[in-house]
Amino acid sequence: AVAKFPKALATLAIICLLAVPALLTAKAFSQDIQAHVEVMEDKYIVGPGDVLSYNVFRQPEFSQPDILVRPDGNASFNGLGELPVGGKTIQEISRLIEGQVQEYFVDPRVTVSLVKARASTVYLSGAVLKPGMYQLSSSPNSSSIQANAGITRFDLKVSNILANAGGVQLDSDLSRVEVRRADNSGVRTVNLWKILKGESSAEDVWVQSGDTIHVPRLESAALSEEDYDLLLRSSIGPSVFPVRIMG
Repeated sequence: AVAKFPKALATLAIICLLAVPALLTAKAFSQDIQAHVEVMEDKYIVGPGDVLSYNVFRQPEFSQPDILVRPDGNASFNGLGELPVGGKTIQEISRLIEGQVQEYFVDPRVTVSLVKARASTVYLSGAVLKPGMYQLSSSPNSSSIQANAGITRFDLKVSNILANAGGVQLDSDLSRVEVRRADNSGVRTVNLWKILKGESSAEDVWVQSGDTIHVPRLESAALSEEDYDLLLRSSIGPSVFPVRIMG
């Protein structure tokens, strides 16, 4: 006898195809999200876990890549020994090293760079598929002039974080997504439906280290058929969802 596939399987296959992300392209990570960090050298405060490099022009013995800042805030520099760099900006560290190497060279040219920024976290709560704490593994971005006020900013926005975390649940209220800033600057409410419908990209705000993203649930009314289909087609739609077969 020839096996017959039930209509439910065919319907499920079609719905799964509709759920392919079309809004964003983001690689999914379970609890570790890769990002580029944008920092200003006169604003970013170096701390434990950061990786630095330094170079004295035409003095290779006083140059070194991949200098780890230890938990006590100190770091070991070739030719200089231990230096306290925690709590200082990149420019302050450069001046510190210049003062040290002036004992050996006249008018030294010192370059200090941030090779890798320490890992930071973002928190997800509410109507999301995988709530919890997400770590941002970061590397410096060449467009460093974008950051301000001493804040480390990543090139990830709210929608990127939600997509990487498995998406939102079907009863999420995307018109009232809250972004609570870690710097106590307040809570910003964004309407992600405007992103999905192509009305305003400004609603998709940048994520900062320590931020909490909260997605509330719909209070009463369910999604319309049009919004339901739009959500499933986007990358912030749930990666797993129930299927109801009619007829």
